[in-house]
Amino acid sequence: MYGVKTNLGGPEEAEAFETRWRAVARRTKLRTWSGRVTDGEPHYVVVGTLVGDFGVEGRDRQLHLTEAELSALFASTRKQLAEAKVGGEPALHLLFEAQY
Repeated sequence: MYGVKTNLGGPEEAEAFETRWRAVARRTKLRTWSGRVTDGEPHYVVVGTLVGDFGVEGRDRQLHLTEAELSALFASTRKQLAEAKVGGEPALHLLFEAQY
């Protein structure tokens, strides 16, 4: 995901945060992704653009983006995040969630 990541206290807080941003995300064509890397790590929510869904159960096995395509994706997402008034510095988040 490319977007703004927020660490949260627990699954209830993550679900509440994600629910709050779903309507905004749909209106601005942003996505939300919530999870936790593994036990003991904080729950998180990322609001932004899904770049790929990789892994054993993911739908993507590989992805090729040129520098121009990646730059356009970043610029478009930054604009959408600003319109949605999502604070924070967007970044590329490559997160592996272990099955636990």
